[in-house]
Amino acid sequence: ALAWKQTLPHVFPVMVCVLGGTGTGKSTLFNSLVGRSISAVGMRRPCTIRAVVFAHERWQSLLSGCPCLESDGVEAATVVPHTDPAIEYLILIDTPDFDSVELSNRRICEYFLVVSDVVVFVTSQEKYADMAGREVLDRTVQWGKNIVFVMNKVAADQAYDDLTEKLEALGHPFPPLK
Repeated sequence: ALAWKQTLPHVFPVMVCVLGGTGTGKSTLFNSLVGRSISAVGMRRPCTIRAVVFAHERWQSLLSGCPCLESDGVEAATVVPHTDPAIEYLILIDTPDFDSVELSNRRICEYFLVVSDVVVFVTSQEKYADMAGREVLDRTVQWGKNIVFVMNKVAADQAYDDLTEKLEALGHPFPPLK
């Protein structure tokens, strides 16, 4: 995946990967960002079993060479093309859960983490302190990825405040969005 990324032209869009744990609301946030419902949401877990890549049609041929679109010979992502010139240089990716019991879901998430430029890390007050999330966060920071934190489904400020303190202690300069 990294070798593919290094062959891309300088004008290739910024790749923004929405990732997080099971049931944190990644797909709901993704759908809000793209302005339409293209990634399945639901009560069944895991709900997202393939990545959804929202990209301008101009980039389809270059994206077709991305090894992240397939995992172990199985389709790992669905590319949804658009023609909106306002977001031509932005590719949004909704990933499966990194903490899924399904190994293939974790692998897909890993591949897209490697090629992403920006990570939108979605968590919830039930999941923000999970070890699986911390491991992904550590790798994201180690690889020098730009990261935005979102705490979804906040019912009490105590969890949000705790996450904010933890991120500050790790040197993250911005509080999570909620």
